[in-house]
Amino acid sequence: MSPAQLAFDLPHRAALGAEDFLVSDCNLAAVRMVDAWPDWPGPVQVLVGPAASGKTHLVRVWQERSGAEALDPTTLDVRSLDARPQGQPSRWRTPTGPGSTSGRCFIS
Repeated sequence: MSPAQLAFDLPHRAALGAEDFLVSDCNLAAVRMVDAWPDWPGPVQVLVGPAASGKTHLVRVWQERSGAEALDPTTLDVRSLDARPQGQPSRWRTPTGPGSTSGRCFIS
């Protein structure tokens, strides 16, 4: 019989800053894309990867640098997107729900 597992109430800190992201060969292109903002080759970038690969972390890094706002796709009115100033990357979303492209973050 093994002893019961002990649970410790340890402090937790969210680690979503650029300095907290582990850069490796498999995510280097995505990191370079985020680092290249605002000099992107186009107004929209798509960040694609498997679950838990760091997409949201990288988007949060970009969001902090750009001052972008996060949009909730479940309450998003696409007509409101036309109201933003031209040429200013300012929003991102993670699709959810039926027909979504789960595992992708769209940056525009």
